[in-house]
Amino acid sequence: MLGVVLHFALTLAGVAAAVVSCAAGEAARGPRFETYVTVDYAGRSAAVADSTVWSLFGPIDREGVRLKLDGLVGVSGETDAGVFSNEFYAQRLGSGGSLSAGYQANRGPLWIKAYAGVAYATRMDRLFDAGHVAWDADRLERNSQFGMIASLDVWWRVADRIWTSANASHSQIRDTTSLYGRAAYEIYRDDAIRLSLGAEGSFSSYAEIFSEGDTTGRNETYAKAGALLNLRYGANDISLSGGGVSASEEKDYRAYATLSVGRKF
Repeated sequence: MLGVVLHFALTLAGVAAAVVSCAAGEAARGPRFETYVTVDYAGRSAAVADSTVWSLFGPIDREGVRLKLDGLVGVSGETDAGVFSNEFYAQRLGSGGSLSAGYQANRGPLWIKAYAGVAYATRMDRLFDAGHVAWDADRLERNSQFGMIASLDVWWRVADRIWTSANASHSQIRDTTSLYGRAAYEIYRDDAIRLSLGAEGSFSSYAEIFSEGDTTGRNETYAKAGALLNLRYGANDISLSGGGVSASEEKDYRAYATLSVGRKF
């Protein structure tokens, strides 16, 4: 809970800074912030993530120093019942966030952002209960962790209509390593709109934490791949994607759908 409060406090601070920056009228021309909100649904699990980047000394699309604030909340079920079905019963609740500082370097069509900072994560697991009763306090296993995090973001316009982006990150929390990439072709564009069709894929590895005090764990993996539709108009960036999910702790594949909405301001 403390981590969630800290996350929203930092978000409000960022918004306040944006207002002050605009009022001062001393900033270089162009947006100084970009914010993305992503909703991910994969059958018996769902998550909402947000990411806000502040360019301290110039427009967000220029080289310079960056501050980045990330947050995540998610839930997963005990059975294969979908999150929005009447049969869904939550087994695990999680939240987390990070605050990082970094630098963006532009090399023509290639943009690179490198970050380092601190992260936190909280997790609650409902201990085994065949009766499926409510989330009683004495039947919950709680874990909270803090650690360092580092990440690298790359965006590259390969050709006139082809672009790709990638992200790699590593966190001390549960020794988590994550990779994400996407590539797309602009099937339509004019002075105001760019519509792209492509594909995306991600892979993550982390050390599982077992209930009732066993923190030795083992490495688990989570991977997904699917099709991507991206729409950019003005300061807005909207992506819709979907495909399949594979997790080492599960036997079957699951379908997923993701909606991401971003805006520069």
